[in-house]
Amino acid sequence: MFDKFRLKDVLAHYKQNFVSTQWGNEKYKWEAVKWFQDNWDVNAQNFPEMLSRSLDKTFNLLASINNFPRRMIVSFSKAAPEEVRAMFIALFDENKDVYERMNAFKLQSSILLERYGNGAAQHYQYENAISTYLWLRYPDKYYIYKFGEVKNVANELETDYRFKKGAYADNIRNFLRLYNEISLALKEDTELVNLFQSQLTDTCYPDPELKTLTIDVGFYISRFYSQQDENAEAATEWYGTDYNPGLTIEDWKKLLKDGTIFTTSALEIMRRIKDYGGQASCTQLAVKYGETKNFYNSGSVALAHRVCEAAGIKPATREDGSTQWWTVLYTGRDADKGEDGSFIWLPIDAKFPGDSYAALRDAYDSGDQAAIQAAVRQLLLTVRMEAKDIREKYLCPPETTEFGILFLPFEGLYAEVVNRGMVETLQREYRVNIAGPSTMAALLNSLQMSFRTIAIQRRSGEVWNILGAVKTEFDKFADALTMTQTRLEQASSELDKLVGVRTRQIQRKLRGVVSLSQEQSAALFPEEQLPPMEDELEV
Repeated sequence: MFDKFRLKDVLAHYKQNFVSTQWGNEKYKWEAVKWFQDNWDVNAQNFPEMLSRSLDKTFNLLASINNFPRRMIVSFSKAAPEEVRAMFIALFDENKDVYERMNAFKLQSSILLERYGNGAAQHYQYENAISTYLWLRYPDKYYIYKFGEVKNVANELETDYRFKKGAYADNIRNFLRLYNEISLALKEDTELVNLFQSQLTDTCYPDPELKTLTIDVGFYISRFYSQQDENAEAATEWYGTDYNPGLTIEDWKKLLKDGTIFTTSALEIMRRIKDYGGQASCTQLAVKYGETKNFYNSGSVALAHRVCEAAGIKPATREDGSTQWWTVLYTGRDADKGEDGSFIWLPIDAKFPGDSYAALRDAYDSGDQAAIQAAVRQLLLTVRMEAKDIREKYLCPPETTEFGILFLPFEGLYAEVVNRGMVETLQREYRVNIAGPSTMAALLNSLQMSFRTIAIQRRSGEVWNILGAVKTEFDKFADALTMTQTRLEQASSELDKLVGVRTRQIQRKLRGVVSLSQEQSAALFPEEQLPPMEDELEV
């Protein structure tokens, strides 16, 4: 059970943003299901090709930063097509318990990794990816499972369901029960149903049971409430707090004395973290102390490896089964973008509509105006299609920028597109900028300077503090310089008295004395060999 009044409040906001924002960003989910349904054939003669084609519209659902389940399962299917075919047949067998099927798929993926992984660290076939396959195959029954997301939904709706790390079977079953309840509640919201159906197109799965809509509402709940207090989760969701390596202070002292474990670079990383205040992202350390982000990341992971091996302990694991090595050393959380702890991708894709451009050049050579106009229309249509392809395949904020770059590798092609007024059109309709050989470098330099300006603005307070400290020190320096100048003036005055007044007195006393010649003087005071200067001595 859950608090229906809290869900009602969320849906009120969801419906307000559905047409303007939500549908445009999330429509691809319904298109992914439709595409899969149209292309899936478990008995296909060329199974790898069919599998790759069926998953072609899943985008970030099965491929995101540092997570590549689609790429790995397709790779496995090319190496062992019949084994992977059998894995999907077993996964889609509704006569067996759902989690037993998911677990069997995960275990079999581990076997394939050992055989055909080519050194890959993991297979990425965990509960999130496997539930996605089930949802694509049976969109009227299943949902996409994400531990963090469903946990947020359960908390915000004040449900009776509990989700714990490592409790894979219970989590999956509770997740299905909870989302089934939410799905039933959505069906009762006539306004939402009508709004959703008004946006459907022929490219979308109609979603009669509203299972995909339930997935989207769950995503919205998690995102919506996190935006109410964007720092709340960051302040409380620290990873590694529930993990204890079981090492005493004496154990750590012993490890620290071992130079093969705590190497010079490892100790330097620790020193810099301590110097920063005991809390810092890899990017922050790289900015302040130099080196790359990977130096601090990989260095910490390697140190954790050595500690585990020397002490005979096991590292922590994530909900998806992957290893969290760094929790052996630290507790941590996801760095906010304002903390310079994350990055986004800038999609750049090179396109060359060779046939269309060649046809246009031939039309220009012929002088046939009708042929020229037809070739221009075809070229512009092709460029539009390429821009749309970039938008649909690669634009995935916040993982990527909100815009992409279409690179046209020939100046003539680039000039043709620019002169036809396509720059504004592509920017407005597809959020794609175009660049040619002569403008690509300038565009990237402009973006780089913009990002640097943002970074400077974010650190303006720190810069101001440094300037304040410099001013304070300069004031001290000015005082010391004034004092030194005064002392020099006093010394100069004393020297003037000695050189001027006393010299004149001595000269008056000696006016009656006759000067000797240089030869007579030399005979009385022979020149002595002076010792060499200090800097001329040999050592």
